[in-house]
Formats: sequence, C-alpha cells, structure tokens
Amino acid sequence: MFRKITACSVATLMAVGVMAGPEAKAAEYDIDPVHSAVLFKVLHFNAGYVWGRFNAFEGAFSTAEDGAMEMTIQTGSIDTNHNGRDAHLRSDDFFDAENYPEMSFTATGITPTEDGFSVEGEFTLLGETQPITLDVTKVGEGEDPQGNYRYGFEAEGTLDRTDFGMDFMVGPIGADIHLIIAVEGVRQETE
Repeated sequence: MFRKITACSVATLMAVGVMAGPEAKAAEYDIDPVHSAVLFKVLHFNAGYVWGRFNAFEGAFSTAEDGAMEMTIQTGSIDTNHNGRDAHLRSDDFFDAENYPEMSFTATGITPTEDGFSVEGEFTLLGETQPITLDVTKVGEGEDPQGNYRYGFEAEGTLDRTDFGMDFMVGPIGADIHLIIAVEGVRQETE
C-alpha cells in the first residue's frame, strides 16, 4: 500500500504515548474503509452547512519510527444525500471527477500537541498540490474478535477550495472545506 509515501517521524509520538499505546508495536496498517469515513462540511448561503462524505477511499499508515500516512479518495464517490447536488459536485464546476477521479493526502511530518498530534502533509485536488495540517486525536486500539489488531484515530483540517482552482460560486458557497477523517486501520503482518 505504501507506494509514494513520504516518511515522517513517529518516534516522538510513540515516546510520549500519543500514537502507540501499551499493546501497539511499530507496524503498518491498512485503512479499513468499512469502519472509516471521510466527511466534509461547507458553508451554504451563510445559513448552515452542507455535509457530505466520500464513499470510496483507501490508504495506509505506519507507527514505525520512520512512519508514514497516505490516503487516496475517489472524487466520484461524493455523497451529500441529494442526487442532483452530487451530480453537480462531480461536474467541472467542482470536483471534475471525470478528469480528476482521485484526490490524495500524503503526510510529510508529525508534531506532538497537547491533545494529540499535528500531521503536516500535501493534499492534491484538481491536479494542484497544497499543504494542509490535520489535527489528529487517537481514538483507541485493540484486537477484534477475528484476531486482527486495529488502531483508530480522527483527523480534522480545513482547506481553501480556491487554492485548488475550485472557484464556482465562492461567496454563496464557502471557500473553506472542513474535513473530518475517521480512520480505523488493520495491522498488516510483515514478513
């Protein structure tokens, strides 16, 4: 799963017990899409938020000393619970899913914080790559009934869609997209 990963140190996080708990060991995890979610919200006419999700994504992360994280999201899987709006969001006014079927995140660094850690990375959307910082909180870890070891966290961050050239209806529709990524990873056995 780690095809184009940029390494970032996780040793500091492990030392302060933020990323790894007593049961965890340095390991690679594949994101379990059935038990994970990529959510977003954007301001709509300054009256409220439109919430949505992406239903198709994959990724991996590592808790090793030279740990890493990457995620690829299928733009065509956008779901705001309204078929007409979803079709418009897939069009070239917004995500242009036909020409840009994927957006991605790759971590470039991790810094401990009071409440968890901050993950700096690169977010690619519409062929443009911009820096983003995600605030990450560990949810937990443990073995499931099938004997798989799982590790979970939530990440939140905001990106300005105009930085990626997504300028349609800025004003009535907010420029800031607030991301909430809830991840449950399954530890992979290494040979």
